Amino acid sequence: MYNLKEILSNSFTDNFSVISAVGTSQYRRDSLIDYSIHQAKRSGKIYDTGYAAALIIFKDKKPSFTENIIPVLTLVIKSLRGNTFKISRKEKIVDVIHSQYAIPSDAVYLWYIGTHSSRQGEGLGSKLLLEIIQEFPAKTIILETSVELNVHWYQKFDFNLIMWSILKGLNFIFLKENRAFR
Repeated sequence: MYNLKEILSNSFTDNFSVISAVGTSQYRRDSLIDYSIHQAKRSGKIYDTGYAAALIIFKDKKPSFTENIIPVLTLVIKSLRGNTFKISRKEKIVDVIHSQYAIPSDAVYLWYIGTHSSRQGEGLGSKLLLEIIQEFPAKTIILETSVELNVHWYQKFDFNLIMWSILKGLNFIFLKENRAFR
């Protein structure tokens, strides 16, 4: 069994989006995961099975800028350094996409989902994703990935591609769960 930070940090070691944000340093990746866990505790929900984990954010519970200033500054100091502009630009792109595709303000944003590498391929991530989907039958679930291989996996759970773009060499792939097929 692993703790939440170990699971997510291990799961995102080779993730292009995470590497773009914080580089390959374990310390900087762990700082990003700490920030993300803090955000999920404040405005979302944490799932942790000991081998698979997920963080979700409720869009309508996102903290204001002033409520979030200390965690953001801590993240900038610990891990982002010169990438702060890149990250804020990415967040703006995400907000624009959500607006363009009429994502409801009460949507559930699946921010992270991962399985520790020692247990990948055993269906633990699939089981966790199904649990999340079943917990929110009346909500729209959205996510963004930079990993092309993940798209097919999400599509098996009725997530539809809403936009795929490559900006500065980084994939921006947005998916939304399709409730029409339930």
